Amino acid sequence: MEIRFTFEGTLNGVQGVWCGFKPVGVVVTKVIPILYPDKDKKLRKKGDEELLDFVILKDGIKEEDYEEVEIEDAD
Repeated sequence: MEIRFTFEGTLNGVQGVWCGFKPVGVVVTKVIPILYPDKDKKLRKKGDEELLDFVILKDGIKEEDYEEVEIEDAD
């Protein structure tokens, strides 16, 4: 699993959202951590069956609440 960050802010007077990188000179107003699974895996909340592509870590949601699950090829 990997946590990547999305940045909300202003650059040269224009508001924007940058996923995975922060441009030089941006004034960041919000940083959003997002949990992604490794390649060929999905995330699943422990004790749940729903498979997820990513999870936004906010409001007390923690990385430890999720596990990676291997996905089978549809071939």
